[in-house]
Amino acid sequence: MCGAGAETGTLSSCLGEDWLLEHKNKDVRLLVACALADILRICAPEPPYGEETNADVIKLFIKILRGFQSPEMNPQHPSYRCSLASRF
Repeated sequence: MCGAGAETGTLSSCLGEDWLLEHKNKDVRLLVACALADILRICAPEPPYGEETNADVIKLFIKILRGFQSPEMNPQHPSYRCSLASRF
């Protein structure tokens, strides 16, 4: 867990849950990915997750970023796509 405070630890724990990382709604996954990118930046260089959850988070990032080239990836809030990409 990063040393950013209890609130950040609780939030990062919740955001790392499988049901959010694998949510059926692509907009929810996109918003979760944006929040996770911020959590990882706050906690850097020490990620707040174990290896398995870190791998799942990275897979989510890759899935979302690959989806940007697909016309089907058209969330209601396109600014979040730019927001996620700018965090890297």
